[in-house]
Amino acid sequence: MHLFFKAKLLRNLVAYAKSFSQHVSYTFHCGSICKTAYTGAAATEIGGDTTCREFQLMSKKAFASPRDLENYADLRMVIVDEVSFLDYDRDLSRLSEYLQMYTQEQSFPFGAAPIVFLGDF
Repeated sequence: MHLFFKAKLLRNLVAYAKSFSQHVSYTFHCGSICKTAYTGAAATEIGGDTTCREFQLMSKKAFASPRDLENYADLRMVIVDEVSFLDYDRDLSRLSEYLQMYTQEQSFPFGAAPIVFLGDF
């Protein structure tokens, strides 16, 4: 996806989320949408962090810490760029497992957080 188009798409998506939040009386803030990408360069381009670092995918966790619960308490959407780099077993399944812990929504994939995947499919 062309970088300019992707950046514009993300700006519009965030603007829509902010507008929608105002209409439903939800306070939108920087933790409402989590923007990540597989590589650091791509994460920087979209104003986010690497997917592995943001969700601590390289560590083995059995439970969410109080800090994790606080960090993701207001999470409303996750954007993952460069999805083609992610391995299902190693990355996506662990992302789903960790989001279930962080959001305390064990019965839904990805903790019931809407996921936007970008990149080559």
